[in-house]
Amino acid sequence: MKLATLWQFVMEKTGSGESWTWRRTAADGSVEAAATESHENYGDVVYDAIRHGFHPKQEQWIVTDGASSSHYFPDGRAPATGGARQSQAPMPGGDGER
Repeated sequence: MKLATLWQFVMEKTGSGESWTWRRTAADGSVEAAATESHENYGDVVYDAIRHGFHPKQEQWIVTDGASSSHYFPDGRAPATGGARQSQAPMPGGDGER
């Protein structure tokens, strides 16, 4: 039985710009893998994570933008919204994503 993994997409503000990284953690919180470079936007960092094994229709993920965090399930719903997607973090692999 495979233990659950959690993908995390993190935005960091640097002056007037921003950069995004990803990391994959095990159920115990240990980091299993991480981006080797930062990306300019959310779409690019998700695409890189997909190239490294992220399956948005099978795994859950968290998006942290510095001010807040949102937890998403494989169907794109966030627990607090009862199934509605939140605009700041579209479902990877959904409409408009690579």
